[in-house]
Amino acid sequence: MKRTLLIYSIALCLFTACESDPKWSPKTLTYSDSFTPSWRSAVVALFVDEQSDALTQNIEIAYSVHEDFSDATYLPMTHKDHNQWSVYLSDLKDSTNYYIIYRFMPSYLRSRDEASSFRTFPLPPPVVETKSVLNITATTADIYGNVQVGESNDSITERGFYYSLLREGEFGRKQISCGKGVGDFSASINALRANATYYYVAYAINKHGIAYGDTLQFNTLNPYNE
Repeated sequence: MKRTLLIYSIALCLFTACESDPKWSPKTLTYSDSFTPSWRSAVVALFVDEQSDALTQNIEIAYSVHEDFSDATYLPMTHKDHNQWSVYLSDLKDSTNYYIIYRFMPSYLRSRDEASSFRTFPLPPPVVETKSVLNITATTADIYGNVQVGESNDSITERGFYYSLLREGEFGRKQISCGKGVGDFSASINALRANATYYYVAYAINKHGIAYGDTLQFNTLNPYNE
């Protein structure tokens, strides 16, 4: 009986000591986070308050496209400096919302329940350059352009030019399609007005949208001065 009482007393003292030790008391962390997303990746930075950071040994991040985290992926975060942690998330989907939660170790560190979120950027349209015009006459000209796939690396489904007597707007604007694919392309335009200023711009289309080069201009020749 005395031995049982002794064991109970020792256990009670240990439990009381642990409870009174602030290191082992449950702590709710105070932190802030920030996101630097791109099209298919993101950098997550986590800033934990100094007091709790002194107790934090490891942090895992869970991210998912679902708010219930049914398909969450867990990654360890890297302790950068003092109270800063970070992680690089790759192989993400473009134009997609991602939800974030954090898991702190040791287990007596508790985080807030709410999830953070960020959205990846849409993949960009092609990169288009409007190039110089050549072989200008009173009624004709040859216009040139170039297109590259850019960051999205998706196929160019259409490319060509718009040209008009007006710099802005679509009134009177004419279109010339020059096929598809990357690289240089050109078109010969005719039936132009003599001694007039024309504006032209190259364009290209992929599944993410349409992109334009700079709008350039040229003057057709005056036939009476030829």
